[in-house]
Amino acid sequence: MKKPINRQNMNLRTKKTIAKEILYFFIGIIIILIFWAFIEIQNSYYKNEVISYNQEIVRLHTLRKPLLNADKLKKLNENAKKMFESGSSKEDILAMKDAFIKRFGIKYNLNEKIKLEKLKKEEKVITNELNKTSLKILEGYEITDKVGILSIIFFVLLYPIRFVFILVRWAIKTIKIKD
Repeated sequence: MKKPINRQNMNLRTKKTIAKEILYFFIGIIIILIFWAFIEIQNSYYKNEVISYNQEIVRLHTLRKPLLNADKLKKLNENAKKMFESGSSKEDILAMKDAFIKRFGIKYNLNEKIKLEKLKKEEKVITNELNKTSLKILEGYEITDKVGILSIIFFVLLYPIRFVFILVRWAIKTIKIKD
């Protein structure tokens, strides 16, 4: 004996299915927004790291003693300018600068040399970290690409595949119904 189809139950079942699909849609949007916010927060963190590394590098530069005092540095720059204007090559100018610094540069004692080497090594390490962190920062188009790919996965691939699965399941149930 065939059961009579109750229109209210069918409408209720359809309404529940539609309600679930709407919830899935908005959950997908929320997941995409959370993903976007995570990327923005991560970018902000990396940008702050770069700023702190830059500040540390500046601090390390201020700890170093200059190679020349102000008068000698001015004289060195004047000599380099004269050589440039007279047509000397860059190699000649650099050789003159090296010789000038060797002759008139500030002499460091052993402790100062050790301290200077430590500062240089620390600066190199920080510079390497700065470069690594800078590479992790995403540009606007990269963020858009990543969010776009996630959106495509959710709404172009998963959502329609789910809809097709529901349709196939409905078709199989409909075929199984006996008259």
